[in-house]
Amino acid sequence: MSSSALAAAGGVPAMDRPNTATTAATITATVGGVVKTTLVTINPSGTTPPPPPPQTVTLTVTATGRSGERVISTPTGINVRVGSSGAAPFNAGTSMTLSVSNNRDAVWSGACSSSGQKRRNCSYTLNANSAVTANVQ
Repeated sequence: MSSSALAAAGGVPAMDRPNTATTAATITATVGGVVKTTLVTINPSGTTPPPPPPQTVTLTVTATGRSGERVISTPTGINVRVGSSGAAPFNAGTSMTLSVSNNRDAVWSGACSSSGQKRRNCSYTLNANSAVTANVQ
């Protein structure tokens, strides 16, 4: 490092100074003729980096059986009428409850199963893309 660059940096080489602001750095490497580039975020010294954004997964619901009813989700996102299918994105790890309108029972199968039994709702944790069928009674 030149003496003028060292003076501009406060007399300390950049690698020896504490990081006081979030900094983005691009790293590029060529190996075997293949160029790879990645972006790295460097956080200030002594700080915790922000958590990564939550992974999004898709829940697909198919409603069969008694016409005129709907299958809905808590949290909201799914609202499927019997005779159709619908899908919605949710954060992975979402605690999901599916239920049928008018307090009807359903036999649930797929990612949320009632093992052939009639139930008013079906609850589970949505960790990956999944599908559920509700046979409304």
